[in-house]
Amino acid sequence: MDTTPPPGDTPVDTDAPPPDTLEQLRRRALSGAVGVARVFAELRDLETAAHLDRVAGLARRIAERVGPARGRDREWIERLHLVAPLHDIGKVGIPDAILLKPGALDPDEWAVMQTHTTLGERMVVEMAEGLEMVDPEELAMMRNVTLLHHETLDGGGYPLGLRGAEIPDEARIMAVADVYDALLRPRPYKQGWERSRVHEHVRELVVTGRLDGDCVEALLDHPSD
Repeated sequence: MDTTPPPGDTPVDTDAPPPDTLEQLRRRALSGAVGVARVFAELRDLETAAHLDRVAGLARRIAERVGPARGRDREWIERLHLVAPLHDIGKVGIPDAILLKPGALDPDEWAVMQTHTTLGERMVVEMAEGLEMVDPEELAMMRNVTLLHHETLDGGGYPLGLRGAEIPDEARIMAVADVYDALLRPRPYKQGWERSRVHEHVRELVVTGRLDGDCVEALLDHPSD
């Protein structure tokens, strides 16, 4: 018996994987864009690139502990882990003389350094517009991670001076992860701190109203990196 399909008919491969959903395509595009951004950071400064990766891991650790209690689902946690490496991407626009200065920054230099938050936000917005696939929730998180990770609960952070409930969960988590890694690791202007000293200091920042206490304890309960 001839089983050749009639002309114009195409046999169906029942073993072929289903086509990617729009959500999968979006996630793949975003993951690729984050990877490219990280490569740019690595070309600029190896330590900045390593810091992005470490902070992403710390942020995920915190989010897994505090997220469910704040109504955040697994998708939110995974999204934060994906976009967390973007938090310092604006530093690629900071001059080497400031970014790699082996000493304290003067007030003018510090003002320039602080612009890495607004530069980073602008970069991720342009990235999202270029991809044309980032959904509004992802873009909002990307903007919050880059722009707001130096805001503090007492209103003394930058660039907007937000206070308390004005600071979203993802920015609170990133602030703790960022400070923790920055203190623990050597920088051009300082030696890395002992872990016990870092733990003491971040707890002091909770007492003084700068960092989210739940996020700090979530990290310190499981601090290995």
